[in-house]
Amino acid sequence: MSVASRRCSYMPIIQPREHLLSALCRGIDQGIANHWRELLPDPGIDGSEFCPGHILRPVYASMASQYQGITSHEIIADHTLWRYYRSFLPHRLEYSPNYDRWPSLYNHNRTLHPLRLIGYRHAKQWRWCLACNQEDYNNRGTCYWHIEHQLPGLSYCPIHPQSQLRDACLSCQSQITDISHKSVRLYPENRCPLCSDYFEPEGAAPQHRVIEWITMVSKQLLSGYQFNTEQARHDVFHEIGIDPTIKPTAAHRKRVSVARKMINSELPLEVINWLFQTQKRGFYSAGEPVPPLGLRQLYDPDAVIHPLSWLVIIWIVFSGDKKLASYLTP
Repeated sequence: MSVASRRCSYMPIIQPREHLLSALCRGIDQGIANHWRELLPDPGIDGSEFCPGHILRPVYASMASQYQGITSHEIIADHTLWRYYRSFLPHRLEYSPNYDRWPSLYNHNRTLHPLRLIGYRHAKQWRWCLACNQEDYNNRGTCYWHIEHQLPGLSYCPIHPQSQLRDACLSCQSQITDISHKSVRLYPENRCPLCSDYFEPEGAAPQHRVIEWITMVSKQLLSGYQFNTEQARHDVFHEIGIDPTIKPTAAHRKRVSVARKMINSELPLEVINWLFQTQKRGFYSAGEPVPPLGLRQLYDPDAVIHPLSWLVIIWIVFSGDKKLASYLTP
């Protein structure tokens, strides 16, 4: 029997603050379907890995079309990271574009990850909060993946600040990057979703004002605020005294070199390695350039720069968070 002929006629109810892909995979755990493709009208939809850093994939539109009484935009806005990313994408829009424009505007392999070779620490790992798991199970009878837990750069749960987010198991050393597999599910107990071993207490996350500020701004972006990248780009270059549109002179190159060294040396190494990782090793070493913080990214006004890079660069350039609130608008 074909997947199309086995397709289910209803979807799992999306829980509050649940990621859209979580509901799709929860349908398998609930026994609604044997495979997530059975829950979609198009069985041939792109089936590449389900990671939280992607938005506006065809699978999102296909899934949203199955729900009645709620618009596709409402689902995308409330159950994906669309609001977080939208200010940093080309053709910035207040609302998610029509589905027929997604492939050209927001190709997840190209536009949303322009620096894939660099690798962002929290771009692909699914993360969860043990306290949220307990509450979800007690209140709703199931555990699920929350959208706010997937925000890059966050170290603690926005709902339970005392609870550090989990993204790996110290016992099996595994990180969950793809939740499309039937075996990946969350537990209400303090156990690993992969090996089922009980978690040991984790070490504390680095303490630094930039991490606290990123948490605050990320929550605001997810709740509907927008980030003014055009003004931020203008102010960054004005602050360091260079014009990226003119042919560089010796004085220009010197100022760029000074600014680059200042940016790369401003944060403690443990903070840089908390926020970013290299492709091959996972960690940067002392004195090593950090590509996600490179000023050259900002030269092209139409460049797509990851929000985490934006936030860290302007925080360093403006020496703290006093001015940075001006770039956020409701």
